[in-house]
Amino acid sequence: MYDQIKERLQSAQANPPRVVMLDFHRVSGVDASAALSFVRLKRLLRQHKILLAFTHLRPEMEQRLRRDVLTPGDLETWRVFPDLDHGVEWFEEQVLTSEAGQRAAVLAQPGAVQAGQEQGGLALLFAALGVEAEEDEAASQALLRLMSYLERVTLDAGQTLIRQDECQPYLYLLDAGELTVEYRTDKDQPVRLATSGPGAIVGELSPYLDAPAPATVTAARPSTAYRLSAESLRQLERQDPFAAAVLHRFLLKRVGQRLQSTLETVAVLSD
Repeated sequence: MYDQIKERLQSAQANPPRVVMLDFHRVSGVDASAALSFVRLKRLLRQHKILLAFTHLRPEMEQRLRRDVLTPGDLETWRVFPDLDHGVEWFEEQVLTSEAGQRAAVLAQPGAVQAGQEQGGLALLFAALGVEAEEDEAASQALLRLMSYLERVTLDAGQTLIRQDECQPYLYLLDAGELTVEYRTDKDQPVRLATSGPGAIVGELSPYLDAPAPATVTAARPSTAYRLSAESLRQLERQDPFAAAVLHRFLLKRVGQRLQSTLETVAVLSD
């Protein structure tokens, strides 16, 4: 593992990793030689200003690593998280608050899809469906007409928007607030899949498929969203075929990107 990480650092000098995160969910123990390897790894990553993070450490393993790896004198070089989900969530927050994340952020005003605020709503839709629509005036006007088919929904913190294994006919666009997507395993263990802010879109296939939702979506804090029902989508297709075609195109692209990302993840895990 040490050699693999070292090789990765040498081959990724133009775009080095920011964090190396090691998940111990399936690790049964750590002996002295393994602990020494983590000391070497921490020294290597410190030279490159890369954080070393551990998740799912059992108490006895964490106690062993605290002797030489998780030392109080260099807290800025390592982190420990209770599980991989919390570790990934922490890293996502670091990315979003970084300079690059701030440059990429798209701001959406609460209540954007209101009378007299159509341009704000259009900006929100661009954030959710693809900024390239801004380069196409016809597509921009089509998205603007789509606004009249959306219904405003206000959510309290903790309120469920979509419930796993239940059918619901709505696609949601988040205007303000924060949504958490969570999957429950066969053993009823929650696994957080994503936390999204304004501009996020969830349930994009719901108006097309009469199938149970694959995950639960909950408002992490008070939020405002706009939803498109299956019936409203059919009405849009009848009354404004071009606007419907623009929406279909962007949703197909989004689903395709998600599928590609999933396949890449599977390929990495199967190596």
